[in-house]
Amino acid sequence: MKSKITFLSLLAALFFIPSVFGQCITGGMYPPTAFTPACSGAVETINTDCWAGEYAEVNVLTNKQYTFSSSTATDYITVTDATGATIYVNGTSPVVWNSGGISGVIRYFIHKSSACVTENVGRIRYITCTTVASCGSPSGVFVTNITSNSARINWTAPVPAPASGYEYYFSTSNTTPLASTAATGSTPTAVVNVAGLSAGTTYYHWIRSNCTSIKSAWVAGGSFTTIPFQSCNGAADGLYPEATYTPLNTGSLEQIVTDSWAGEFTNVNIIANKQYTFTSSVATDYITITNATGTTVYATGTTPLVWNSGATTGVIRYHLHTNSACGTESVGRIRYITSIDSCSTPNTLSTTNVTSSSAILNWMVSNIPSGGYDYIVNTSNITPTNTSTPTANVNNMSALVAGLLPNTVYYWWVRSNCGTTKSAWLGPVIFVTLQNPGNGCTNGTLYPSATFTPSCSGNPELITNVAYGGEYTNISASNGTRLTFSSSNATDFITVTNASGTQVLAYGVSPVIYSIDSGATILRYYIHTNSSCGVENVNRNRFITCTNSVCPSPNSLASGAVTSNSALLSWSSITTPGSGYEYYIDTSNVSSPQYSTAATGTSTTSFKTVTGLTGSTTYYFWIRCVCSASSKSNWVYGGNFTTQAATPCSAPTGLSVSNVTSNSAYLNLTDTTPLPASGYQYYLNSVNVAPTGVTTPTGTFNNSTQSNVTGLNPNQTYFYWIRSACSASTQSAWVAGGSFTTVSFSSCNGTAGAFGVYPPNTFSPACSGAQEVISNSSWAGEFTNVTITSGKQYTFTSSVSTDYITITNSTGNTVYASGITPVTWYSGNNSGLIRYFIHTNSSCGSEEVNRTRSITCATPVISLVGEAASGWDTDIYMSTADGITYTLNNYTLATGGVKFRQDSSWVINWGSGTFPTGTGTQDGVNIPAVACVYNITFNLVTRAYSFVSTSSQPAKPTGTATQTFCNAATLSNVVVTGTNIKWYDFPTGGNLLASNTPLVNGTTYYASQSNGTCESLLRLAVTTNITVTAMPTAASTQTLCAGTTVAGLTATGTAIKWYNVPVNGSALASSTLLANGTYYVTQTLNSCESPRKAVTVTITPLATPTFTAVAPICSGATLAALPTTSNNGITGTWTPALNNTATTTYTFTPTAGQCALTTTLTITVNPNVTP
Repeated sequence: MKSKITFLSLLAALFFIPSVFGQCITGGMYPPTAFTPACSGAVETINTDCWAGEYAEVNVLTNKQYTFSSSTATDYITVTDATGATIYVNGTSPVVWNSGGISGVIRYFIHKSSACVTENVGRIRYITCTTVASCGSPSGVFVTNITSNSARINWTAPVPAPASGYEYYFSTSNTTPLASTAATGSTPTAVVNVAGLSAGTTYYHWIRSNCTSIKSAWVAGGSFTTIPFQSCNGAADGLYPEATYTPLNTGSLEQIVTDSWAGEFTNVNIIANKQYTFTSSVATDYITITNATGTTVYATGTTPLVWNSGATTGVIRYHLHTNSACGTESVGRIRYITSIDSCSTPNTLSTTNVTSSSAILNWMVSNIPSGGYDYIVNTSNITPTNTSTPTANVNNMSALVAGLLPNTVYYWWVRSNCGTTKSAWLGPVIFVTLQNPGNGCTNGTLYPSATFTPSCSGNPELITNVAYGGEYTNISASNGTRLTFSSSNATDFITVTNASGTQVLAYGVSPVIYSIDSGATILRYYIHTNSSCGVENVNRNRFITCTNSVCPSPNSLASGAVTSNSALLSWSSITTPGSGYEYYIDTSNVSSPQYSTAATGTSTTSFKTVTGLTGSTTYYFWIRCVCSASSKSNWVYGGNFTTQAATPCSAPTGLSVSNVTSNSAYLNLTDTTPLPASGYQYYLNSVNVAPTGVTTPTGTFNNSTQSNVTGLNPNQTYFYWIRSACSASTQSAWVAGGSFTTVSFSSCNGTAGAFGVYPPNTFSPACSGAQEVISNSSWAGEFTNVTITSGKQYTFTSSVSTDYITITNSTGNTVYASGITPVTWYSGNNSGLIRYFIHTNSSCGSEEVNRTRSITCATPVISLVGEAASGWDTDIYMSTADGITYTLNNYTLATGGVKFRQDSSWVINWGSGTFPTGTGTQDGVNIPAVACVYNITFNLVTRAYSFVSTSSQPAKPTGTATQTFCNAATLSNVVVTGTNIKWYDFPTGGNLLASNTPLVNGTTYYASQSNGTCESLLRLAVTTNITVTAMPTAASTQTLCAGTTVAGLTATGTAIKWYNVPVNGSALASSTLLANGTYYVTQTLNSCESPRKAVTVTITPLATPTFTAVAPICSGATLAALPTTSNNGITGTWTPALNNTATTTYTFTPTAGQCALTTTLTITVNPNVTP
């Protein structure tokens, strides 16, 4: 069942480009250190005091699924790389992202909305990390079948294939889609036909695997450009069928496919000088024929469409649409093709009705030319050219040539005349005219003067009753009649000639019979008294009998297979005569046989092997048809042949072996003279024991100088002998040919069945880049010898899409390449002969069914791509003189990755982790280029490359290899000496690091410098040690009384310092008066001050204790103790001690920690008054 994928919604989605709106990458970093998830699958809190408009750095691992979420459900989240330059995913909380092959630091932004709104309100920043199953990415993305409105995207499936197929994304902008970007479409297989495209437009495309729960990263496929629109050269439904169709060129209607749709195209292999007719079973369908890429329209029109190929060869596209508006229809219709020679060369040449002065030239042709036929007749065997002047031009497929000389050898050629074009000349055909017969009598006078026209009643008709011996009468004879000439004098001698009397057609004693079967004509009818041409002035009756029934004459007479005692005669006839044929053979052509002449023999078929002949003798032969015993045709002259000299049964010579495979070999010899009647016999043995005369041969080959011997064992030595077989009982002696050893079996490097080398001639490709047809009639099980050149890429293709191809060296013992058609192989340093095997499958199956064996040869195109060059989608092409060494001189590179690739495709690419020299590997890592101007060399055989600087390249910067920092620092704090310093995370290649990158303890960083053009090839390695001092211990909230100084703050640690700012600023003096707010405390160990710990200070105002006044007392009166708790709840003590004899002021001192002031109380003691 035919499956098609039509991209119906492409136009709606094609131009979707991720908007800058919603890509929120603004804000500062908080918290200040990167967070590393535990990846336990549980929700982890990064910080609880996150604001909208900040980002957190997170250390991520490969092949993990991360879920980013905010405690505010409407927050908008953006995840980028470590610099914020590349957005991985974005959306409303929560956002899920699969890291794939990404590891290291990312940025995790939170904003209030997709408009990137900030909000200084705390929220919790969460992350969840789980391990996910790997979702393999597709690879090797490439585009084929590009038309004006469609293209096919192909790729290699990962192993295992994704459970839910693939998604693809298209855009006219080279903006990489995000993980969250909606796909343009999906497909279950590793191929998709995309329709609805705009003509002459460049499209960028990406593919990713869909593993149901997860998806791989988008894989860039590069770009392609649709071809300009021309007369329905698009194909909404793409290519169908997949296999290129090769017409049989028989002239018959050929069915390509029965379920074609309008909106598809088919690839067809065509050859030069053919007239092709393209037909649809829907009579209104519109057909367009283009070149292989669709860029040139050859012909258009409603079915059927006729087109002459001229000099065009190779693949064309055959488009079908419903109308000239390029309509499509998913309804099956039959797609046909017919091909004939556009100006067909005549064939089946023969010469008939040869007389002493004339002959009829005959031929056949499959396509009747508009200008008839040109022919040339000559007595010299000089092949005519295109400018040779024809003898004549006729409209029929035969020509009567008159005025020839008797007993003369003639050569003739014929060609089709198609008006402005003409076919090649075909010939020569050789014939010999007859001698003038010695017994014919052509002397005499005309009587009566009037031409006689018989009525053809079948009865004798009297022409005259006063005829004399020595006179002739003109007879008007109609075609298709049988004439009997007779005289009333039974001994009279009758001669029948042409109208001019120059050609004797029949003669003999009355009556004489002659048939007219090559057109109406005028005959002369002579009567003489005897064969000595006697005259007699005595009256006799001249009769003629005419019947409208003729036994047609044979044609296309030929002889062949001539031996010393036999020859094969062959001919054709319009109809098969009821009583077969008669042949007449003579060693002289002085006299041709007459109607009454007895035949030499008979035949029931249109061929006859005549035996019993004499060696070294020339024979002349004639054939006639026998319709019945009383109805026979004229004798037709077939020419002559000479038998071979009779010789003994000669042994063959020149024995040799060629084309040895793992299971076959060709035995070769030089033919004997004459050829042995029963061919040659051969004998094989695994031991060197010669056969005897009674040894049964292993096999035979008939009169051929070569025989393919099959069914041999691999890696086996065979001895062989050959002898001639002149008859069933006569053979020559066995001739030893020596020995040969079959090659070891490897990947179908043998032939199958009775097959061997085909075609027999070695094929030498033109290497034009176009597909070249080696043979249209190859069988599976054969191989072809091909001459190859070093430094070329060859593609070997069979028209049967499942065929298995094997390419070996010239002896078949080294396999260069093998696989299902097509097979691509780079020759490298190899040149000379290779073998090109085709089998039906990898089990080396054979099949006697014609298929087209093709080859494409071109010099590989090598280019440099990468971020250090002009980008990963722009090829910088390299030059080559030999297809092996490629160069690119004085090319400026930036620092970054590059690769070499072939034919502007990622199918074949090479990379390596070393620079400036190295050896590339297929799909290897990027080559870590360093900025400078280089002469670049790449060897396609060894894959070795080199980048040789043509500008001054600075040395690496200088600096201390190990540098220590306190608590936290960035790369900007590392001290190195140089110009335009750049930092990397790897000694070569790696990632460029920002100067504000936080340092990690024990990590080595690598610094380069540049002079403006070139960056240093080597990098300075600096290892950073981070000394971490913990914050001192202190209560985060401390309440103190008004008037307390810094010295009153409490913290535990070494070398305590207090600050009133979180960063920077100066330490506070211990005497600094405290106020409400936040203070920050550090400690210093080993000269490294810790981060600052925040302490919130609350200042409590000082309260004044209040007491109830004590009434005055008289001196000596009892004085009650003062209260130790004031009226407002302040406790304390009084001084001095109570004195009840004198007025005293007492001071109340509050107990420590109550933030209260001292107060006084005076107790008045009045002196006692003496009354």
